[in-house]
Amino acid sequence: MTDDGKKRMLITPPPGLLPPIPAPDDRGSDGVNTGSATRRIGAPQPPAPAFFPAVPGAPVPGAAVPGGPVASVPEGPMPAAPATGDWQLVLPDGSRHLVPQTGIVLGRNPVAPRAWPEAAPLALDDPAKTVSKSHAVVVAGEDGLTVIDLRSTNGTAVVHEGASRIVTGETLVDRDLTLVLGSFALTVARG
Repeated sequence: MTDDGKKRMLITPPPGLLPPIPAPDDRGSDGVNTGSATRRIGAPQPPAPAFFPAVPGAPVPGAAVPGGPVASVPEGPMPAAPATGDWQLVLPDGSRHLVPQTGIVLGRNPVAPRAWPEAAPLALDDPAKTVSKSHAVVVAGEDGLTVIDLRSTNGTAVVHEGASRIVTGETLVDRDLTLVLGSFALTVARG
């Protein structure tokens, strides 16, 4: 009731209709990044990533490929390469990570999925947040490197010599290439 004795009706909008109200940040402007999707008030916001459903053989939208336009790659394993050396992931900062047979799970805050409980987590620093928390798993094997998309929001693609293939489920690769998670690119290399 109000001061004049009348009842007031408040209408609560359904979830998702209004943007969430951020909690006050009492740490000041030098707080620690926890890896969550929460952004500070007043911070510049990158554009929201577009959702592109995975279509086998379709090009990766917006993927810049050195040397030409993006084209589709036929299904099946990529052509054979020499079977020397170990598989490594090379991040944009130049750091190299050896891919074990137990695998590596990639994402902003990765957790090993049930199918690959031994997969080592490798956190990727993606300021645009196009990489899912647990985005993909890469597993080294005798025949090559298996790339598994974990039903990520923005998809996973393999790019080689100007051609790309969207990863739906599992894809076997057996040569050096670029792996694109959302809009985050890293290099897959042998040796």
